[in-house]
This record gives sequence, C-alpha cells and structure tokens, in this order.
Amino acid sequence: MTYPKVSIIILNWNGLKDTIECLESLKKITYSNYEVILVDNGSKENDADVLEEKYKDYIQLIRNKENLGFTGGNNVAMRRVVERGINYVLILNNDVVVEKIFLEPLVEDMLKDEDIGIIGPANYDYYHPRKILSLGRKINFWRGSTIEVKSSRERNEVDSLVGCCLLIKREVVDKIDYFYEPYFLNFEETDFCLQARKTGFKIVCESKSKIWHKVGGVLSKTPALASYYYYRNKLLFMKRNAPFYIKYPFYFYFSVYLIFRFLEKFMGNDKEMAFSFINALTDFWQGNFGKKG
Repeated sequence: MTYPKVSIIILNWNGLKDTIECLESLKKITYSNYEVILVDNGSKENDADVLEEKYKDYIQLIRNKENLGFTGGNNVAMRRVVERGINYVLILNNDVVVEKIFLEPLVEDMLKDEDIGIIGPANYDYYHPRKILSLGRKINFWRGSTIEVKSSRERNEVDSLVGCCLLIKREVVDKIDYFYEPYFLNFEETDFCLQARKTGFKIVCESKSKIWHKVGGVLSKTPALASYYYYRNKLLFMKRNAPFYIKYPFYFYFSVYLIFRFLEKFMGNDKEMAFSFINALTDFWQGNFGKKG
C-alpha cells in the first residue's frame, strides 16, 4: 500500500526534555512517508538551538518570537503545510510518546472512509501505561464540558478528540479554517472538532492506534493560569456553540459559580487561584481573549 505524506507538527514551549523524548519515539515509527515540523513557541531558554543541532536532519524548525499558544503556534505551521499542498496534518503534543505503528491505522481509516475529517488514537496514561485516558469525547452542553469515552470498541465515532494527537484532513481546514486563535489554549480542539462535524465530517477515535500522554504538561506548574484559561474558554466555547436555550441559563449559573469559587479561595488565602476565577469571568464579559497578559 502506498501511504500519503503526513506532516507532523510538534509545538515546544519550555519543554525540551519532553520534546526530545517525543521525537525519539517518532524516529522509531514504521510509517515512512512523513515529515516533522517543530515549532518553538517562544521558549525562554535555548530550546530551539538545542533541537536544531540535535535533529537538524530530521526536523524543519520554526521559531516563533513569542508564545502564540496552542492555537497560534500550530496555525503557523499548518498554514505552511496547506500552502505546500500536503493533505494530511498530524498535530502532536510534545509530551506524548507514540507506539511505533500508531500512524498506519489512522491513515488507513481515513483512506477507507472519505467522510472522516479528524481521527485520533487511544490515549493512555504515560505514568500508568495500561490505563486508558480517552477513546474520544462526547460533548455535554448542559454542563459546558466533555465526557471521556472509555468503551473498548475498535472505532468510536465521537463529538471531539483530545488535542494531543489529531490527524486532520486538509479538506477540513479548507472548510472551517484553522484553530480559533482567541482561545489561545484549552477548548480549541473541542471547538475545532465540533465545527468539522457541523460541516459533515466524522470525528473518529481508532483504538488500534496508541499513544501515551503526560497529562498536564508545562501548565501543570502554573495551576492558576491553567484554571484561568479553562474557565474563560469554557464560556467562550458555549458562546460559540451552545444552543441559545442552554447558553443563556448557563451564563447565569456559571457566573454565579465563579463568583462563589472566587470568594471561597479568597477567604482561604489562595488569592492567586481566587483571581484566576474572577479574571476568567470578567475577561469573558469584556471580550478579552487570546493570551492573558
């Protein structure tokens, strides 16, 4: 079987050790027709220099002068790939280790079913390798959240996928454009998958393909910032996608919820986390999106 070329995009932001482990696992894969585009997203240290020296014959390096987030960083590389006419793009987190045969099942499914627009692997816990984290997600608009699917079917057609590994057909980008950059990070992959479904594409998880994910990544070191993006973007996601009869009651309920969380943390002297809640709420209502200053 002749496999099409796949452009694998990896985003690095102050995650040199994880990125190297990810690249080393990629170098062992059995899929031969691929390229790796490494985007350094404004890392503070010399990550880009180290990666360029170590993998100069293996990666194409893009240096962003500042951190453009998951959305902007990946979009820079995706635009280059699409302009070159490559039809398959794989978004891969740098805190992921892949199975050596992970890519063939994803591409084969896409070639067999032209309605599949985005497909991803079974996600396992890097620290507990037999533990399944996700086989895709279902969206619950009443809660403004996603529910992880963990059934053992070989293929699950789902509402969305975890953003750490997404194989995207170029036609999806042609129809819905790139990741919505006001998210910066968090909820962008859920929004992207939902927009693709609205235009008629299937979103599929293929359990024959496996990866191991270090959940949390760099943001686990800054929980207040992670909390801010999660709650602000939850509201933004609902604004863009929820039915009106759910959206407006949700605004009221969730605004009250965040105010109570703010008071709880403030009274508990956790002021950094407290202000992550209230800033998420005020920035949403004031229309302040993108990177948090």
